[in-house]
Amino acid sequence: MTVYLYCLVASGHEPAPGLTGLGGAPVRVVSADGVDAWVSDLHDAGRATVAHARAHDAVVRAAMAQETPLPARFGQTFADDGALCRSLRERGSVLAERLARVRGAAEMTVRLLVEPSSAEALASEQRSLSAAHPSTGRAYLALARARQEARAEAARRADFLQARLWQCVAGVVREEARTPLVWPARSVTLSHLVARDALATYRLAVQRFVERELRQPVLLSGPWAPYSFTEQPRG
Repeated sequence: MTVYLYCLVASGHEPAPGLTGLGGAPVRVVSADGVDAWVSDLHDAGRATVAHARAHDAVVRAAMAQETPLPARFGQTFADDGALCRSLRERGSVLAERLARVRGAAEMTVRLLVEPSSAEALASEQRSLSAAHPSTGRAYLALARARQEARAEAARRADFLQARLWQCVAGVVREEARTPLVWPARSVTLSHLVARDALATYRLAVQRFVERELRQPVLLSGPWAPYSFTEQPRG
């Protein structure tokens, strides 16, 4: 049997009676140095299934209803309570700092679709007509170079939009995390750590950014637990 870790919260936050996690196992608390770990005792926690991922997140969201937690990565286990407590104590100061950093906050995500410039779109159309299936080495290299240039242009545009969005939301965002540009989908996802009492202001700031900078809406989601702004104890 292993101890499966869902998240860490500041001391004094107990899971609601009857809360269960993976495999229907009851969620309980292991405490050490002012940190409460929400865990379950499991015989088999290693299989990564959609049901298990949802169960893990459901426990994290239950914690989120009380206090902003530090979510553990899926599949984080310890041999027993003692091993977990040792890990918590070894990293006590770091964990206390991270809990303080996210306290009272939530994660919001913005997915931007980077549209090609008009010149890039025209060049892309011409390439698709004349070189979609290059028959010579020179044509192949030209097409590869054009695709590389298009990707670089999309990356520059993504950097520009990120900077412009940050100008709009910096006053209400504690931290920002960014995923690399997804190619060829031309999308980039920005995660923002926002105080819960500032979420309405944040949404308004994002709306203003969309109205001023973009020709299409963005995918705004949240609030979530701060998965992008946490680090877990080592198992």
